[in-house]
Amino acid sequence: MADLEDVSKTINGIIFHDIQDLESVTDLLRALRSACSRGVNVQKFIGENTRLLEKVETIICDGISLQQQSEKVLLMTAVAIQFLGNLTVNNPSNSLTIWNLVKKKILHLCFTLDATKIWNSFSMLLLNVFLQNEHLLDEILCSEYVTTILEKLTKSAQDDAEFSQHVIEVCILPRKELSVIYPELPHPSRLFLLETIYHALASTPESKATVSAAFIQYAAEVFKLKSDFMLHVLRRNEDVEPLEYTKMLEILASSSGSDKYVLMLQEDKSLLISTVYLLKCFHQLGKEAEEGFTPVEDLAVLAPNNVNRIQEEPTFCFKRDLIRLIANLTWRNLSNQNEIREMNGIEIIMECCCIDARNPFMQQWCILAMRNLLEDNIENQRYVASMTEQGTTRSEVLSEMGFEVVDKRIRRV
Repeated sequence: MADLEDVSKTINGIIFHDIQDLESVTDLLRALRSACSRGVNVQKFIGENTRLLEKVETIICDGISLQQQSEKVLLMTAVAIQFLGNLTVNNPSNSLTIWNLVKKKILHLCFTLDATKIWNSFSMLLLNVFLQNEHLLDEILCSEYVTTILEKLTKSAQDDAEFSQHVIEVCILPRKELSVIYPELPHPSRLFLLETIYHALASTPESKATVSAAFIQYAAEVFKLKSDFMLHVLRRNEDVEPLEYTKMLEILASSSGSDKYVLMLQEDKSLLISTVYLLKCFHQLGKEAEEGFTPVEDLAVLAPNNVNRIQEEPTFCFKRDLIRLIANLTWRNLSNQNEIREMNGIEIIMECCCIDARNPFMQQWCILAMRNLLEDNIENQRYVASMTEQGTTRSEVLSEMGFEVVDKRIRRV
């Protein structure tokens, strides 16, 4: 009961305090923010005080609306938002109350603000609200201002706002609506999302991958549609930003190695065909000594203390990721294994099995791709066996995979 009496005094201090005294108001808000951690009863007691919530709303709105936000104003506003966020922690009832308060004025006022401190605090509030009431997230994702929210979240996350990053990872990436929202976002936001998706796929155990399968399918469709575009832009080095599409290839290569997505991607025959087509084109351009495509055998260019332009080229790792994607699309899939053979893709993969500083670890991915192409596939084994007399490289690749050629037959060592 003493807790509630102390909180009541603090509440009255906020309601009747002069808002011009920024430091005192900030201290009172800090006290209320801390009080929320004392349990659900305190949260309920504070959340039912309509006058307090209206006063806090005024504080936040005035703080955001000021033409010049001093550090003291930003701090007071951030603490006020954090207080509302703490009111919603593990409290579905309060989260509904706070959300109804926030969406009237505060949400739209935040759209006018780029301050990272404010958006990080606001993101904490959003995260708590959405975790308690998923239907409110549905409401946001279907609203006309969803692109504005996502643009602000990505912008603040790029400025190291950790809660903005959490909202994106926990609430946005798993949702199928992302594939619809994504094309409407500005280019910097799209690139940031792609980078976040790639790291989520790379760092999350495949059984718990949190990226929407709908977005992986969307990335595959864009990749197929833009395959000719990518080849043209990368070859001509035009002033068109290809990074978005190279990132999509990274995502497809990574997601195709996950149990959650691999079967879905393996069923997309046109994705496999587009990937092999691009690999053939890239490999041919390398043979023709086209700038930016020829293999670089000197690995010293990748040394940490050697800043080299190769790593900044849009073609860096592109060929490797194509082979990585092929390796995963042919894993235990007889139909796709045969498709690669019929497209003469096996020869290309064998020829790519070399050290190339422009495509680190490409040799290892070629070996895995060949392993997957030959596994339980007699036709592919015979096909490769018929090629072994043409050179030694192919036999070395087979040896690396644990196979050997005996009387033009492939067998495990």
